[in-house]
Amino acid sequence: LQEIFYDNGQLRVRGNWIDGGYDGLSETFWDNGQLSFRQNYRDGELNGLSELFDELSDLLHGVYLIGELGSQARRILESYAERSGAIIMAQALKEKGVQAQAVCGRQIYLANNPQTPESFNEKLLADFQHEISTLSQAGVISVLPASLRSLAIQK
Repeated sequence: LQEIFYDNGQLRVRGNWIDGGYDGLSETFWDNGQLSFRQNYRDGELNGLSELFDELSDLLHGVYLIGELGSQARRILESYAERSGAIIMAQALKEKGVQAQAVCGRQIYLANNPQTPESFNEKLLADFQHEISTLSQAGVISVLPASLRSLAIQK
């Protein structure tokens, strides 16, 4: 277990540091000692499902506070099963020695939505396609949720 402290003596980070990377739960704290966030690591890499579930928790909390589920929030909520599938598939490929990465950011699900401004749609799609191209050039397989595969090849 490794602990790093602020100059004021408060705990800054606590986690298991193994072979140059975190493994398991890592906690980061504000300088007043309050927990900022928790993340799960596996073999030095951020566990994508942990990040996804934190995001889902934030979305559901917002829905609870507002008391309604708008169309964009509903679309993002529906994306979680697909996104988690892509993360699981990418991890399975990595465990077999294949360079793979899930590409499934929440923001891409807003693209092609009639409520999203066209200029924002174009930027989202361009960024998404650039990420896939960059991974491909590096020899990394992009694992995409099924509903996003057609966006990856649009021109």
